[in-house]
Amino acid sequence: GYDPDIYQGMLWAYTDCLAKKGPVLITPKDSALVGCDPVSGRNQQVDLSWEQLCIAVRYQLQIYKDREMTMKVNPTITVPGGLNVVASPTGSMVINLDELNVTKPAVWITPGSLPEAGADYFWRVRVTRSATGQIATSPWSELRSFSVKPGFIVNTPVYGVELLSPKDGCSRCP
Repeated sequence: GYDPDIYQGMLWAYTDCLAKKGPVLITPKDSALVGCDPVSGRNQQVDLSWEQLCIAVRYQLQIYKDREMTMKVNPTITVPGGLNVVASPTGSMVINLDELNVTKPAVWITPGSLPEAGADYFWRVRVTRSATGQIATSPWSELRSFSVKPGFIVNTPVYGVELLSPKDGCSRCP
């Protein structure tokens, strides 16, 4: 720890690596198409990753349905290592990373947890705590988008109940 008697007269300099820029997003690329389940038509797993900023252990993640960031979406998020994702009072998802994942921050959106296929989604992330325990908030990353591919088009009409016997117009049929 710091002892003012020992370090008297010393000049301390700090570099604030969180004040000027937000995390750099890696995947998915901007406007990327992500898969959908052919049966349900819902999203497959969507991997979100970004570059480590300083030595951060807590991030905020926001996902929106529109570029204006008015329709927030809160899908189920999984963090490598099984750590929990909790909602903050502002509605953002708070991601806590463990020592193994701090250098390669990433999460994934659980399959089937986005509201609809064939739609665009927008996401961004920022740091909220450093590894030293200091609560420090970086600027938001750039806003990126991805689209969930639309499901298969259904070409077969729905017939409802189909009568099998007797045949229509049949007389003297068993």
